Amino acid sequence: MSRYDAQALSDRQEIVDLLVDYAYALDTKDWELLSRSFTEDAEADYAGLGPKLTGGAAICADLRAIVEPLQTCSHIVSNHRIALDGDAASSTTHLIAQHVLDGAVGGPIFHVALVYHDHLRRTDQGWRIAARRLELLWTDGNASIAEQARARAAGG
Repeated sequence: MSRYDAQALSDRQEIVDLLVDYAYALDTKDWELLSRSFTEDAEADYAGLGPKLTGGAAICADLRAIVEPLQTCSHIVSNHRIALDGDAASSTTHLIAQHVLDGAVGGPIFHVALVYHDHLRRTDQGWRIAARRLELLWTDGNASIAEQARARAAGG
């Protein structure tokens, strides 16, 4: 199959839209939109930035616990590389994210650059992330913001 046939172009655009919607959901704290990012049995390995998680609901709950206490965040995704294989796909996406937690011990800002390595699956609801692994490229600022945000969310 040519990577430029109509179905492939449609699939690629739907996957890019999914990955952009994921970032937009985090930045706008749209938890309903975020919940549509993952399959029910999804797995996530956050490369030391968080625990390994299983299940779309668990992944979304963990992300919400980090992001909700933040004053703001901005996730910029780019350089989407997508390989299609029928109802499955793999992709890599680059991300730069800024997180702001006012009053955080050690400073209020954390920047991170990473690559998402995703396996995606076509479902009856559209393309979803079935497995995600993060490859950490670099960080700058207060790396403890995620843990402090989790502690705040847990009432600590």
